[in-house]
Amino acid sequence: MTEDQNNNLFDQSIVSVHTFIEKGFLSEAMQMIGAMEKAFPDKRADLLWEKVYVYEAESDDEEIIKLLIELFEVYHDKNAYTLLDDNYFDRFIPYSQQAYSRNKKLFKDYKFFYGESKDLPDWQVFYCGEKLIIAVNRKEKLFKGFVKNEIDFSRLSRKCTFIENIVFRDQMDLIIEKTQLVGETVGAKNAVYFAFQEWEWEVFMQIGTSYEELCDNRCFFLVGEEGVRKCYSDLETEFPAEHICTCNYESSLYRYVDEIIFDYYKEYDGAKQRIQDYYSDEAAKKESEIRIREKKPRILFWTSRFTTVLQYHCKNTMDAAINCGCECRLLKESDDAKRLTMFKIAKVMDEFRPDVIFILDHFRFENGREFPNNIFYVTWIQDPMPHIMDPSSNSKLIKRDILLNHLFTYKVLADIYGERLIDAPVPANPNIYKPYEISEEEKQKYSADICFVCHASDVNVWIEETVGRFNMDEKTQNIFRLIFDKYEKMAYMGEFLYSEEEFRIFIRDGFDEQGYVLNESAVNLMANETYTWFNQRVFRQVLVDWILEAGFDNIKLWGNGWKTNPKYEKYAMGPAENGEVLSKIYQSSKIVMGNNIVTTAAARAWESMLSGAFYLSNYIPPEHDWCDIHKIMPEGTVEYFRSKEELIDKLHYFLEHEDERKAVATKCKEGALQRMTFEALMKKLLDILPEYL
Repeated sequence: MTEDQNNNLFDQSIVSVHTFIEKGFLSEAMQMIGAMEKAFPDKRADLLWEKVYVYEAESDDEEIIKLLIELFEVYHDKNAYTLLDDNYFDRFIPYSQQAYSRNKKLFKDYKFFYGESKDLPDWQVFYCGEKLIIAVNRKEKLFKGFVKNEIDFSRLSRKCTFIENIVFRDQMDLIIEKTQLVGETVGAKNAVYFAFQEWEWEVFMQIGTSYEELCDNRCFFLVGEEGVRKCYSDLETEFPAEHICTCNYESSLYRYVDEIIFDYYKEYDGAKQRIQDYYSDEAAKKESEIRIREKKPRILFWTSRFTTVLQYHCKNTMDAAINCGCECRLLKESDDAKRLTMFKIAKVMDEFRPDVIFILDHFRFENGREFPNNIFYVTWIQDPMPHIMDPSSNSKLIKRDILLNHLFTYKVLADIYGERLIDAPVPANPNIYKPYEISEEEKQKYSADICFVCHASDVNVWIEETVGRFNMDEKTQNIFRLIFDKYEKMAYMGEFLYSEEEFRIFIRDGFDEQGYVLNESAVNLMANETYTWFNQRVFRQVLVDWILEAGFDNIKLWGNGWKTNPKYEKYAMGPAENGEVLSKIYQSSKIVMGNNIVTTAAARAWESMLSGAFYLSNYIPPEHDWCDIHKIMPEGTVEYFRSKEELIDKLHYFLEHEDERKAVATKCKEGALQRMTFEALMKKLLDILPEYL
């Protein structure tokens, strides 16, 4: 076929295409164009225009725009660009300009934004579909965009993740949801790093107006290489465990993260070497010993914002050390989405060079060989965590590992660590917990005859949640319900169990009574759950029930959980703010109730005493009391009750005898000031340290 014949055939085919379009046979028109693309490959540009006409008839803007861009970029057809400019570029402007302006201000004030936003974007979004976003740089006559690709979200389960090329809001929301920490460390948030090239950021800023929800202090927004490097210049920034990117690696911003990690490891190795050199230096050793003997060592206090009260105990101890003349530094995460990385710890060690590290509930050996042996490593034991209760832990300690022990009457700990343990029950801060001037409004809000400060929960709800968590058949669940119900009735009669072993026997006997044999591992697991969580809830609710049934009505229940039970809702006050507010609550109450079934010397006891309140302690048999208040305070100082009858009698007596109540409160406050302050604890530690040189 000659060229003229070929052209004539092409022209005739085009006429047929137009006929199909005019008559509304659009699918037939597209089929014919498809056949022509194979027959006339050199006529592709003309055929793209024919497709444009078909899609115009279908009002399919997305396909039209894609075809016009191809015509301009591949075939340099200026008419295609003109058509885009005339019909599409300005459609989105009213929305995009408003969104850009609003988001520019929002991110400027967001603490986890690392980058710059231009006053006006170079890239202008002009099409925003469900799966495609297109922008134009009108000055350069260039096009770029985003295609919505599939993401394997299963990879992201609770992981810190670095995300690129994602601007579609539904995908971003799913990423945030999948990476979120659930039911683990208190308050901790997983960082999600959304990284953008400069043009990508301009596009992202134009397509959404509800980004406030993304600024939740766990989403980080990084723009360009500079943004990535600025973000990771903070040594508390956690490096991602997952990376999602739909572009090629050569243009990926993640390559800068790899470079930063490499540089950090080089600096980390250098810091470790400098730390080893310093602590091996004889002159430095002598200077450290002088500071220890003069009771003015350099102390690094190490805690976590993801603890509850432990971080405050650590901070209060540091303040006491400063008052004793010690140079101190606090090592703690600066934000919920930050972490104390090995790089951060090494940098602080290299700069501060402490003589003593002070930490709660953790040992030196948990951190490998990060800390030279001649540093004093003080562990303040406050909780029976698994690694603390592990008998093998004692053999891993070295000479300068010092153990302060809050649970100083807990025999199990004494059997593991013996003479290593130094009695150190948790005190209170007299600079915070003290008598305050209380306004009339505060008196109305806080005053009560009887005050509880503790969290609670509906016991029956806990039972159902607990049996539901374990893979039990229906019969086993029902037996556990019977056992729990039996214990609740015992407790109400004043018969409490005080140890895990007692619960182990109680549970095993309960199954034997039902003719059912439960394996030992299951018995041990449920005994631990019951002793650790169930018993405290039952004990606190029983105390409140006794008091209400005795006719006492002017009571306040502070803490989470009380409001959810209709029986206690009338008296529930919600959480009490620690510090001055809590001290005023104590001070405004005639009687503050002890309510901890594992220790009589909880910090709440000292806080209430220092606030000037009358504290009525519950009784725990000495062999089961983890921290026995009677071993701290002189005999006869602290009032306590052993039974329901004694509780009710003492409540009546001390509510009716104000002078005696105040006299006991004064005596307890004096005893607490003398024995149970952080200054007293720190002076005790500073006196002991020279013995370990």
